[in-house]
Amino acid sequence: MKRTVLTLTAIALAVLAGPIQPIDACTGFALSGKEIRLMAVNYDWNVPGGRLIINPRPVEKTALVGPDVTPAYWVSKFGSVTLNQYGRDFPIGGMNEMGLAMQTLWLEETQWPEGVKGPGISALQWIQYCLDNFLTVKQVADSATSFNIASSASLHFLACDRSGACAVIEFLEGKAVIRAGDELPLPVLANSTYKASIEALDASLGYGGEVAPTEGEESLSRFVRAATQRNQLTLTGLDKAVEQAFGILARVAISDENQWRVVYDLKSNIVYYTTRGNTQV
Repeated sequence: MKRTVLTLTAIALAVLAGPIQPIDACTGFALSGKEIRLMAVNYDWNVPGGRLIINPRPVEKTALVGPDVTPAYWVSKFGSVTLNQYGRDFPIGGMNEMGLAMQTLWLEETQWPEGVKGPGISALQWIQYCLDNFLTVKQVADSATSFNIASSASLHFLACDRSGACAVIEFLEGKAVIRAGDELPLPVLANSTYKASIEALDASLGYGGEVAPTEGEESLSRFVRAATQRNQLTLTGLDKAVEQAFGILARVAISDENQWRVVYDLKSNIVYYTTRGNTQV
């Protein structure tokens, strides 16, 4: 069995995961059909570059936390592929071998819980924990209330599994807010709370409202465009669906900040991606 070793470089990179100045960034959504299970995300951020990391199993891991916090400890059950900017085990998002994918997006309204009795873990390392251990979004959602999750960054999360189930996980007013099943009418997420995003969609033309959709880069505009374009798709095959997913990502990307685009095939265990420097899938 392998054991992770955190170098000073990894610790320094992990610390950097918080203080970066935010922008309205990132859009994600899921597509589901008879033989299609896709989760697609834009990573729009002001830091370029990153690493595509293969995370093996079994590996012993201990969460990197501050003083006076009991760290989470685990042994990875599943292998995964992740996209990282802040060191191994601190991914922006990724997918494990069981078809569970998870991605973080910025959310200014985030307020992390305080006084949680569970073991401590940082928000990005929590993504790796979930990919290392879980098969379903229900397990991910349940773990959101059993850990002392903290970060100096303001984040929320989109997770989808091989069954086609998805969840949005937010931390608002110090409590975990889980949107799944009937409370997640559309598996789409940008950089506003899910509640505010659905309200903006309901106010739009075509959804009972009178507000015309715009081509703006602000969060609610991107959410409405992604939701509308997703709803207008006819899924006729996997290859076409992957192409369509990249097409939606292109239309909601923040052009000056788009670092990579990823489409996770949750049924076939394939990760498709493009980068700022290489637009070929």
